[in-house]
Amino acid sequence: MNIILLIFIFPFIHVWSGVWFNNLWKSLIVIWVLKKLMDREKILDSIPPSGILLSVFVFTVLLSTFLSEQLSVSLRSISYYLRGIGLCIVLYDFSLSDDKRIQRVLVYIMGSASIVAVDAIFQVLFKKDLMGTPLMQSRASAFFSHPFYVSLWTGIGLFAVAPIWANSTKRTHQIVLTIAISFFLFAFLFSKTRAAWVAIAMTSMIIFFHLPQKKKLLKAIFLIGVVALVFILDDSLRERALSIVKEENLRLTIWKQSFTLIEDKFSLKEWVIGRGPGMFKVEYLPYDLIQEGAQFPHLILLELFYAAGFIGVGAFLLWFTCCLFKLLSCVRKKPAGHLLMYVGLIPLLILLMCFISESLFSRYFSFPFWFFIGLSLSLLSSAVKNQSREMVENNYEN
Repeated sequence: MNIILLIFIFPFIHVWSGVWFNNLWKSLIVIWVLKKLMDREKILDSIPPSGILLSVFVFTVLLSTFLSEQLSVSLRSISYYLRGIGLCIVLYDFSLSDDKRIQRVLVYIMGSASIVAVDAIFQVLFKKDLMGTPLMQSRASAFFSHPFYVSLWTGIGLFAVAPIWANSTKRTHQIVLTIAISFFLFAFLFSKTRAAWVAIAMTSMIIFFHLPQKKKLLKAIFLIGVVALVFILDDSLRERALSIVKEENLRLTIWKQSFTLIEDKFSLKEWVIGRGPGMFKVEYLPYDLIQEGAQFPHLILLELFYAAGFIGVGAFLLWFTCCLFKLLSCVRKKPAGHLLMYVGLIPLLILLMCFISESLFSRYFSFPFWFFIGLSLSLLSSAVKNQSREMVENNYEN
C-alpha cells in the first residue's frame, strides 16, 4: 500500500507538502525492516545482485561524508540518497518473491503517469492545468509545476507500458494501451525538455538493437511518424529542438566555473575522496557568474566527483555498468524477455534524463532511480536463475 501511495503521490509533491511523501518513503522502509525482524529473516539475504559493488559505492559516499569539512551539510545532503538505497532493497525483496507484483507495480506507474499526461495535455489545450497552473512558455508542467518532471514521469510511463503492450493478446487491451502510449508521448514531447528527448532516443536505440527485425521496422516507423507529425504541426516545439545547436547553454558556464572551483579547492585528498556531498552548493556561490545560485553542477558525474572524488565516480560506474552488461547479456540470450528489456533499462533512462538536469542526491532523482533499480535487479536475478535452470535441464537431457 505504501508503494502504491508513493507512486501516486509523486506527481503532487509541488501541490501538497513534500513531508507527506518523505514520511511515506521512510515508513515503507521501516515497515519492511520490522517485518523482517518479526519473521526472523536475515536482512542481508535481501541484498540484490552486485551487492558487493553497490556496497562499495555506498561506502565511498559515506566515507566522503564523514571526512567532509562540514559534516552536518553532507549528512543532510545524503538523506534522499540513503532512503533511495533502502527503497532499492525493499523493491528488490518485494518483487523477487512474486513476478506478478512487478506487473501490478507497472500498472500503478501507468496510472500515475496517466494522471500527469492528461493534466499536461489539458494544460496545453486550455492554457492551464486541472489545478489552475498556467502554461508557461508553451511548455507543459502539469502538477509538478516543472516541465522536466513531466518528461521524466511520462518517459518512465512509456517504458512501463511497453512490456504490457507487447505481451497483450486482447484487442481491447491493445487499443487502451495504445491510447495510453499516445498520451504519454504527447505529454513527453510538449514538456519540450531537450535532455529528455536525447535520453529516450539513446535508450530506445539500445532496445531497437535487441528487437527482432520486423518489430524494429514497425516500431521505428510508428514512433518516427508520430514525432515528425507533432514537430511539423507545432512551431514552438520545432524551435525548441533547433535551439540545442543555436542557443548558448548556461550549463556550459556552470561547468567551466565548476572546474575552476575544483582547481582552487582540491588537494590530493579531495581528488581521491572528494569534499563531501552538499559541499558544492556551499562553495560554488563565489564562483556563480549567472547569479541563479546553482545548487549542483548540472552534470551528475561531476557532482559525484566533487562529493566523493575518483573513488566515488569509479565505484558508481563499475557497479552500474556491471549491472547494465549483465542485463543486456540476459536479454541477448532470451530476446522475448520484454519485461526484462523495458523495465530493466528504466534506470538507465532516468540516469540519462537527469544527467545534466538533476542532482544525484535530490529527491527527484533518488526516488525513481533507486525504485526502478530495485525492480531491474529483481528481474535480472530471476532471469539469471531461469537461464541457469534451463542450462542444467538441457545438460541433463543431453
